[in-house]
Amino acid sequence: MSNSKCVSIFQINLGKSRDMQNELINRKLSDQYDIILAQEPYVHPLDHIPTPSNFCPIIPETRRDAEKGSVRSIIWVSTKLNMANWEPLGQIGSNDITAICLKTGGHQITIFNIYNNCNDDKALKALDSYL
Repeated sequence: MSNSKCVSIFQINLGKSRDMQNELINRKLSDQYDIILAQEPYVHPLDHIPTPSNFCPIIPETRRDAEKGSVRSIIWVSTKLNMANWEPLGQIGSNDITAICLKTGGHQITIFNIYNNCNDDKALKALDSYL
């Protein structure tokens, strides 16, 4: 982080586009952002989700559960953030939600990245159950 009181977050829907994700990955994102919230990432056919360099991927724990559908929410956390100051929150039960707990400036902040499907409210129900 450039300023210990400021965390820079970027949010984007990648529309499952390999080209859009590659374009994003090829930028020097860690110079600008601490956390990237992405919806509908491109998932390689071998089940790999390309991640920008200098970022740690946070991917739903249910990603391989066929009943949960494809992964539609990921968080990339810059390696510049001290790993002692954040942790992924698991067991949310949806491939549409990822979350981290961030400790900064004496405060604790929970950041949820949610893909909200327009056809149902499964993600919201999963979030409600988790909370």
